Amino acid sequence: MGKYEKLFRKIKIKNTEIKNRLIMAPMATRFASFNGEVTERLIRYYKERSKGGVGLITIEATAVSREGIGWKNNLSVYDDRYIPGLKKLTEALHEHGAKVALEIFHTGSKAPAAITGQQPVSPSAVYQNGGIAPRELEVQEIKELVKKFGAAAKRTKAAGFDIVNIHMAHGYLINQFLSPLTNRRTDAYGGSTERRTRFSVEVIKEVRKQVGNDFPVFCRLTAEEGMGDIGIDVNESMKIAPILEGAGADVIDISGGSSYKPYLTEGTYSSEPGFLVYLAKAIKKVVHIPVTIVGKIKKPEFAEEILQKEIADFIVLGRSLIADPFWPEKALKNRVKEIVPCISCVQGCTGRLGKDLDISCTINPGVGREGMFDNNRLYHPKKVLVAGAGVSGMYAASELAKQGHQVVLVEKKSYLGGQINLAIVSCHKARDLKPLLDYLKSQLKMNQVDVHLNEEVTIESIQQYKPDVIVQATGAEPRMIKIPGIEKINVLSAWDVLRKKDCPGENIAVIGGGEVGLETAEFLTNELNKKVYVFEILAECGKDMNRHEKRFLLQRLENSNIEIFTQAKVVGMKGNQLHFQRGELEEVVGPIDSVVFALGSLFHQRDIFKNLDIPVYQIGDCVTPRRMFEAFHSGYMLKYKIY
Repeated sequence: MGKYEKLFRKIKIKNTEIKNRLIMAPMATRFASFNGEVTERLIRYYKERSKGGVGLITIEATAVSREGIGWKNNLSVYDDRYIPGLKKLTEALHEHGAKVALEIFHTGSKAPAAITGQQPVSPSAVYQNGGIAPRELEVQEIKELVKKFGAAAKRTKAAGFDIVNIHMAHGYLINQFLSPLTNRRTDAYGGSTERRTRFSVEVIKEVRKQVGNDFPVFCRLTAEEGMGDIGIDVNESMKIAPILEGAGADVIDISGGSSYKPYLTEGTYSSEPGFLVYLAKAIKKVVHIPVTIVGKIKKPEFAEEILQKEIADFIVLGRSLIADPFWPEKALKNRVKEIVPCISCVQGCTGRLGKDLDISCTINPGVGREGMFDNNRLYHPKKVLVAGAGVSGMYAASELAKQGHQVVLVEKKSYLGGQINLAIVSCHKARDLKPLLDYLKSQLKMNQVDVHLNEEVTIESIQQYKPDVIVQATGAEPRMIKIPGIEKINVLSAWDVLRKKDCPGENIAVIGGGEVGLETAEFLTNELNKKVYVFEILAECGKDMNRHEKRFLLQRLENSNIEIFTQAKVVGMKGNQLHFQRGELEEVVGPIDSVVFALGSLFHQRDIFKNLDIPVYQIGDCVTPRRMFEAFHSGYMLKYKIY
């Protein structure tokens, strides 16, 4: 077992033995068919995680009724026709020793009427974020839903699953009954904690009736909604958990968040590692059954520490297993430095789900493409010259070297990583992005990429290296604009400020209120003690940001020495006074000592890559400035173009 003795210790729940304490969290993929059936793509995705050594895989939220579907391509189990496909899935995952659970759920008030064709239902007619106003369930309908959960559990067992997990979290139907925020009923299903838990208790008992006493039943519980005592907080969940145990739950699967505070479910750059661990510690005190915990537990050492301190009995890995399916195997074999670190960017997973797309992953572009390409089709190893060592160039160089190509990576600066070094200046991003940079560097070394720093690719160097293929990853440069009168004061880009960690003067104007502009303003005021004015031409700042990360950043800026002007067009400088327009009015701010541009970037093209007699592939920001997601994905696809 190596150094993670408890992490890889077996545990038995009823008659089901799980080979270690690692559980894959249920996370929606949209890889099911339009009708909610298992697809080959879904099987390949989960099979890759089973190969990676996780003890238990919890299959994503699966609808127990047609009107309870939550989104397009929502996996379903409300009819016997779904059993054969689900059985094919469990058989594939069992091949590699993983146990498999199915999470069964009903979306409740969040069910999209455009898909179900019905008005959504809820314990009370309380509107949640998203969707339309629901109608209150009749008592007879509640009884019917209890039966539907039981029938779904019976199909779960018939399909070869080892465990059923009842979804009571994240603002879905059972959570809506449990929470005083959404349950305003005055009958036997609403009011006190005991009454609000009645539906969940009836569901557990019906599920137990259908699957038998020896079949493990997990209950996934939101132990903190983030709304104080008007919703479910830790004190309320400490009352709920023993009731679920008394009803027949075998494991309390702890999570956080709801429709009101979804960032407690996902976690962002700003979320501390293990930000939900305190919930497991509390619930563990009031129940006698095993407890799980989730939430940015990325390092095996941290996971082992939680288990050793008996804070929880299982560690649930979510996006970490999207980023690296082989996290468990690498930890078991003490190859921790090889773990691909999830960076909490939510660009490829929940960020895509929010746009009605299937999931992917920024740093693992192979997600959803498992088994789709022949990884052994390399027939003619080539000499590849990669120009530029930002994340796109570094990643592409390593991936091509893995394929058997001889790769030379050339970077004109004295360091690797490009713009990621600027992002790391933010202490809130450093804890997630610094491990990624370290990983990319280690991969270059492991895959024997020939790295040259302080060197720019020229016609002469191309002739010297004699590559068969060139990969241009020369990145972008900051966008600057001309403003009348600005030549009389200090002018910098946000990149200059973050790279040099300095900015002349005491009063700074940041032009551009997107993610880079706001983070630069935060750095200027917090680290350099400057007075900062931010000017954004749009009606809101941070429009390019993840909604949760934006919320945290704007909260931090509220109490700092920063003034933000939206719908503000900077028109010029007169002396040290900055003039800007908002609507028909012209306003003035000053004195200003330095102006910092944070207006995005421009792609960096170079003529030397044109008209060469060898193939040139462009990746990353040199094509057009984009996010890290596109940087990795463009590098990934090269291995299917160069062979």
